[in-house]
Amino acid sequence: MTTTVRATLSRDRAPAGAVLVAGIVLATLTEAIAGTVLSLGRGYIIGDTHITPDEFAWLDIGYIALKLIGFLAAPSLIQRVDPRHLIIGSTLVMGAACGITVVTARLDLLIVLRIMQGVSGGILLVAGQTIIFHAYPRSCQPILQALFAMGSVVAPATIAPALQGWLIDSRSWTWIFFSVVPVAVAAAGLLLIADSPKPVVQVRRPFDWIGLSLISLALLCFTYVLNKGIR
Repeated sequence: MTTTVRATLSRDRAPAGAVLVAGIVLATLTEAIAGTVLSLGRGYIIGDTHITPDEFAWLDIGYIALKLIGFLAAPSLIQRVDPRHLIIGSTLVMGAACGITVVTARLDLLIVLRIMQGVSGGILLVAGQTIIFHAYPRSCQPILQALFAMGSVVAPATIAPALQGWLIDSRSWTWIFFSVVPVAVAAAGLLLIADSPKPVVQVRRPFDWIGLSLISLALLCFTYVLNKGIR
């Protein structure tokens, strides 16, 4: 009797678990597309926005530096906010920032939008993997981590460049950012309807604002030197 009940519960949880994982993978795809867009669209963006290569470099600097800062800030945020709500919010911010990028050519606004994309991308990656670690047993981790890696590691090197190349050839670079919007909406929708994993009790430590500020400054300088050091 007990075995039958457990089997029934496992079958009931399977669809909900699949929806949650699908939502997380789609969320990582938004970061994969937004994170690699400048590699192929560089020349087109410079031409359409009438900016110099040195000005264009700030789009990369803002994204990379804030993504690294997002990685560092995410653990403290996860202690204070439900990881599922955190990844939903970050995915929606990513989609909104990419959507606004489509309709503007102002350099200052583009830099701000790239900063938003970077920090939200870093946070959603950490929050997504944290949910997978906490919501599923160790026996399921190999396949689930492989699925997560498909969106966070494999897609930026394979699917995203192929999609971007096709969009640039057939449409324009703005369609790359526009393509993130429906993916972000779909990911947020799946995460909203999925069952929330059981919360993990964690020791809440005080937020180290001074440490985060200092390491953020160091990462910004480090990214700037690596990007523009040759100048």
